[in-house]
Amino acid sequence: MPFALINLIIRKMQPRYNIKYIQFLCLIIIIGTFACKPKGNSSSFKAQDVSIIPFSKDEKDFGKEISPFIQGLFDAVDTTKKLEIGNNIKIKSADFVKDIYAANGFKSLWFVDSGLNGRGLNLMEYYENSPKIGLNNSFYHIEKIKLWIDSISTNLNGEEKNIKIAQTDIALTNAFLQTTKHLHFGIIDYKYDVINYNFDSIQRIFVTEEVKHLVDKTPKEIFDESEPQIVHYQQLKSALINFVAQNDIKPSDLRIRDFKKDSLGAMEDVRKALIFHKYLNSNIQITDSVNFLGAFKKFQKDHNLKADALPGENTIYALTVDNYDKFQSIILSLDKWRSLNKTPWPKECIFVNIPSFELWYLKNDSLERKHNVVVGKTTNQTPEINSKLENIVLLPSWSVPQSIIKKEMMGKIKAGTLRGYKVTRHKNGWIQVVQPPGKGNSLGVIKFNFKNDHSVYIHDTPSKSLFSNDYRAYSHGCVRLKDPVDFGAFILTKQQTDTTIITEDSLRKVINRGNSKIVPITTDIQIYIRYITAMVDYQGKLNIYKDIYKKENDLIDRLFNNYDSSWIKSSTNP
Repeated sequence: MPFALINLIIRKMQPRYNIKYIQFLCLIIIIGTFACKPKGNSSSFKAQDVSIIPFSKDEKDFGKEISPFIQGLFDAVDTTKKLEIGNNIKIKSADFVKDIYAANGFKSLWFVDSGLNGRGLNLMEYYENSPKIGLNNSFYHIEKIKLWIDSISTNLNGEEKNIKIAQTDIALTNAFLQTTKHLHFGIIDYKYDVINYNFDSIQRIFVTEEVKHLVDKTPKEIFDESEPQIVHYQQLKSALINFVAQNDIKPSDLRIRDFKKDSLGAMEDVRKALIFHKYLNSNIQITDSVNFLGAFKKFQKDHNLKADALPGENTIYALTVDNYDKFQSIILSLDKWRSLNKTPWPKECIFVNIPSFELWYLKNDSLERKHNVVVGKTTNQTPEINSKLENIVLLPSWSVPQSIIKKEMMGKIKAGTLRGYKVTRHKNGWIQVVQPPGKGNSLGVIKFNFKNDHSVYIHDTPSKSLFSNDYRAYSHGCVRLKDPVDFGAFILTKQQTDTTIITEDSLRKVINRGNSKIVPITTDIQIYIRYITAMVDYQGKLNIYKDIYKKENDLIDRLFNNYDSSWIKSSTNP
């Protein structure tokens, strides 16, 4: 109620009534007004938001018969918005599933009297092949649904049959909704590292729109369109399909003996692994040094390893990872790309992939620059971050984090032998350590700042030799960049006019003057620091990287819990 109207009421009533009584009456009116105002729906979804699916005559006739049974099942939705149907199929966010049905008069979405309708047949056909693209059908109760469908067509009649159809229909709808959500937003909730079964408001809005497409599209078409359209995801998905078609996916027992203890045995194991990975013919022996060592070095080069024909730690990993391991890594990596699908992919961004030790500058899905990086060691892991480049600092100082002071510097501080740093002791006992700017500074001569909760940034380093190693996890968590001044000049050209060109030489002149400087970044450049172990590079090559932080085993166990791998037996080598 407008407050001007309230004031008018007070003026009219004041001669006859006590002012406090009038104010109290107005308060009641205000409360009533807001109480009667329609409240926003926390799920951002109402039944009427979904267009009615145009059922065929057979579907309409059958719907009249089955709808009371479907609606009756939803009467059992509990206060936690869960519904258990049949034999232990538990549906979370059952209120959302109910709204989908309510919008369609609680008619069956997947059945006619004779059995599955066209939508239902297409949906089940999709699940026949879905394990090959990494979907775990146990998340959607597909095997149990198959048994229910068989029992409907063979063993049941009358009301018992109608109840089972209603149960199966709801289970199929839940499977469709869950799959659509998983393919778009990701199967795993990476905040808690659990399978995501509930629907938040954004997911409900998205899936509601996809339900509307059942009017003119098959479930498979909807699933395909729900997946991220990011080029990196699509390339990895294509690589997965080719990988499954061209390789034997069965797990193997590849291993490499200790080269220091048994060099000949280790090399024989390398030979077997090279044959497995199709780099060597089975008739080539280790004594044929030209062909054997040539194949060994090519394998190392193809896997971004030092081509020295020696079975070092990273080479052993690359040789012993089998095709099932690779398959699982690809599946998890696809799901990580889905988790980035909540916001539109930017036109330009800096993309750092921790396991590949690389930084990419991407523009319109094209690679403009690629730099080697050094990332955090296993005890100081580089975190995954989504942020935005804020500024570039020339000749930065380094405020040493307290964790490094306590673990690595305290002894020298107490002994008075810490050189090249400014140590400040505060009255409360807190010690501050700062390394002044200079070429010997741990951050080098240039730093790239972006907001994050981990005090992490991209920077130069005086330790240049590490960039030539194939394993590059040595930092305290920050990302050290090869050729950072060149990269800084490249970034600055992004926000200059055509008459002012920043080059590496001109930037070095500024640095050589010896004055620290902060250069703000006005261009919108997003930064992604991610941990993805399967990537397709810009030459179209599928790369599988070592899980250097051992972060993926638990996630893979969740994705593949009760996974049906029976299809793998039919995989063949070309």
